[in-house]
Amino acid sequence: MQLGPPVMSVLASFRDVKTRLLALVAFIIVPVALITIVLAWTAHQSLSRGIDSQWRQTSGEYAARTRVWLRGAAGTLFASAASAASEAQDGSRCDAMLHDVVAANVGYEAISVNFDDGRSCVGAGTPQLENFAAEVSQRLRSKPRVEIAPDISLAAGVFGDEGQSILTIQADAPKAASQKWTATALIDPALLAGVFELNPDMRDIVALMEKGQRIVAASGTNATDPSWLPAAEQAIGTEYEVAAAPSRTGAIFDYATQPVLGSDFYILSRFDSSARRLAWLRTLALVLTPLIMLATLYFAYSRAIQSELLRWIDAIEAAMRARRAGGGAPLAPENDEMPSELRDLAASFNEMTRESEIREQSLKTSLAENEFLIRELHHRVKTSLQIIQSYLSLTRRLDVSSGEQGSVAAMEARVQVLSIAYRKAFSAGRMRDVRIRQFATEIVENLSLSFERPGLTLELNADVSAALVIDRAIPLGLALVESVMAGLAAQDAHLVSVRIGELDDLRVDLRVETDGALAPDRPNAKLMAGLALQLEASVESLDVGTILRWRFQGGPPPVIV
Repeated sequence: MQLGPPVMSVLASFRDVKTRLLALVAFIIVPVALITIVLAWTAHQSLSRGIDSQWRQTSGEYAARTRVWLRGAAGTLFASAASAASEAQDGSRCDAMLHDVVAANVGYEAISVNFDDGRSCVGAGTPQLENFAAEVSQRLRSKPRVEIAPDISLAAGVFGDEGQSILTIQADAPKAASQKWTATALIDPALLAGVFELNPDMRDIVALMEKGQRIVAASGTNATDPSWLPAAEQAIGTEYEVAAAPSRTGAIFDYATQPVLGSDFYILSRFDSSARRLAWLRTLALVLTPLIMLATLYFAYSRAIQSELLRWIDAIEAAMRARRAGGGAPLAPENDEMPSELRDLAASFNEMTRESEIREQSLKTSLAENEFLIRELHHRVKTSLQIIQSYLSLTRRLDVSSGEQGSVAAMEARVQVLSIAYRKAFSAGRMRDVRIRQFATEIVENLSLSFERPGLTLELNADVSAALVIDRAIPLGLALVESVMAGLAAQDAHLVSVRIGELDDLRVDLRVETDGALAPDRPNAKLMAGLALQLEASVESLDVGTILRWRFQGGPPPVIV
């Protein structure tokens, strides 16, 4: 079978034989598995959308009928309020008229109308309901109104009267009305179940709920049985929402909510999830089948190639890894049972291993000799610098009366910087970074001894842990020497202060200050600019009495192993 160029290019991306052979098997099985998975997932999505659509339709129908019924109830309140307004001058006739309205509307327990001038009318089946209507009318006034139609806003609540739940609806007069009023109706919640006549599936429950998980009316269960409700009340959004949640009995169901009057009254639907679970199980079975087949072929083919091919490749690879890890010079197996191509490969590897071992030994010998020569070279440089320093120090002590003594001392201080830097860098027998604090301390101490005179103080405040490579430590030391000598030579100088502080991220702040008047071009600006360039330092603006102010990046302190 000829494989196309795209397949060959993909196989070529696998660098070892085992994965390449297994990838070839995957090229055969994976497309079939993916097609099966896609078909199973498509069928599952179609079925799930059908179930979701049916659930949404059930909740939406209940919500729509609830809103239609509420608009009808609002119409009854508006008509009752208009009639009561015409009879408001005669309280007994107004009450009688409302009583007739209550008697004519099945399920209505009481209707009360309160006018803004303080008059009120109420009609009810019993005097107790009249008093109860007046009470709940006042309690509903504080509830927010929800607009269900243009110029029609309602507030609703469920209240208890002698152990019976009463649905209460309240509406206000339109804004354009000449006479303002508030009408309240007390309605038996059982009226809703008879009005809707919904017949959901036997296992599904749909109910009109008041916030706080109070059942107003329910279809598919007894309105007095709250065991089907979710254990915790769900947050009511502005649209239809569905989510799985545990019921009060502990079973998991899908609960859907849809607001009717804001978030205070909403439709709560509990749907049986068995159809959705069966759909998931079918999809899972259709998905797992190709995966199990793929895994079976993978392991069978893997065992086959492992016993005849890969065990020899793994042995050669193990020898290569052991050599790369520094485990001596292991040799690959050369067995007559090996395929001829692999046996030739193992023989070539073993030959290269032997030759590589010889070359490595030669390189180690050469490296040891080079390290010895480098240490010897640095030792001689350090010794030469110490000889020059000693010579300059001796010359300065012998030529006490010479006018060149200051120049000799300055030269000695500069040479000391080189000597100290090399000594600090090679104190552990090999090159390492120079710690700034110890380096600056020794330089300042030497300057204090060389240029000591009565009435003049040289102080150092170094609070820094950073370090520098020797190529940057030397220009730092020379800059310190030049700036401190300039400060010591300043007119009327009594104090020269060196401050080295550490900023964030190992950045170092260097300041040299004096209380005297500096001589012109001391220290030499061109020389200091060159040293700052070598140190890679930024030159900051100088205040009065400041000789040097640099900031530069330090490195972490050296770790001696």
